Amino acid sequence: IRNGQDDISSKTGVYDTRTRSFTFKDDVVITNPEYQLYSDTLHYDTRSDIAYFRGPSTIYSEGSIIECRNGWYDKKQDRAQFNKDAKVTSDTRILTGDSLYYERRSGYGKGVGNVLLVDTVEKVTVSGQFSETWEDLRRYYVTDSVLMTQVFDQDTLFVTGDTLFGKRDSMDLHSIRAYAHVKFYKSDLQGASDSLFYSENDSLMRLRGRPVMWSDSSQMTAKRINITMAEGEILGLDLDSLALMISRDDSIRFNQVAGERMHGYFRENTMYRLDVFEQGRSIYHPREEDSSLTGLNEVFCRNMHIYIEENQVVRIVFLEEPYGTMFPWEDVDPRAYRLEGFSWQAADRPRSPMDIYRERP
Repeated sequence: IRNGQDDISSKTGVYDTRTRSFTFKDDVVITNPEYQLYSDTLHYDTRSDIAYFRGPSTIYSEGSIIECRNGWYDKKQDRAQFNKDAKVTSDTRILTGDSLYYERRSGYGKGVGNVLLVDTVEKVTVSGQFSETWEDLRRYYVTDSVLMTQVFDQDTLFVTGDTLFGKRDSMDLHSIRAYAHVKFYKSDLQGASDSLFYSENDSLMRLRGRPVMWSDSSQMTAKRINITMAEGEILGLDLDSLALMISRDDSIRFNQVAGERMHGYFRENTMYRLDVFEQGRSIYHPREEDSSLTGLNEVFCRNMHIYIEENQVVRIVFLEEPYGTMFPWEDVDPRAYRLEGFSWQAADRPRSPMDIYRERP
């Protein structure tokens, strides 16, 4: 059958004169200058210009491939719905779901049920139960049971939140934003916050809203946390405003460092130096070589350089008029020595990828 620019062929076909509709079965092919459709069964209503396809179906067009088991295509509005094992492939990006709606003219799409977006180049996948996409998957958001993963050579990053937005800019650089109940897990880095923003443009992961980060045996908090990353490797860390780093010494003692700002230096994903700026203060429990406790050392100064080896502080350089006190351990209650903003949140720390789904109080 030839209808306008469409040539429709199949092994068998029926035309109903009352409804002015065609039914094509077995090896159905629609050829159009802008797309080709292959299906098992197709019902075509000439009055509405809507085609309903059943059985395994594939649509090829410039830059994209669509696959499903049933759906419909509105030729007048150039929009379609794909159901059951629906899949849209656009360049290096793939979208799958129980049901996908797509407007070809605008590049807008909507996914419902078991939605999965895959970037095969960046090795990024985003899953959820509802999504909207624009510009043929260059911009998107996903919500309801969101999980984002990015695979690196030696590790995988897992991120969850109530809603996740992603886009590619004119330079094809990827950025993501996650909002509400955000948590992430990587074998050497974990964190939680109210929002997370990451951009390939500057390789910064920004945590905002009650941010907390864990690395090795340390917990770090501040009003704003920025993590510099590249190819899954941590390059640097910035804690801005009310910065605090805590590490547990024993069941009741915590080593603590506070300042207005901190900058951490990393080597092979392990922090080896921490610089503290403005209003520096430290509480540290020095020990002898046999691990016996010496006392409690409390020091105030403007700036500090802290050097770390094998997750242990090995040296602290106090700058600009330091003063402090060493207390014998038997004369102090360590629970009384807590720096401003102290909150040990070990129970919230994700210990595995599945742990990121535990809600944060």
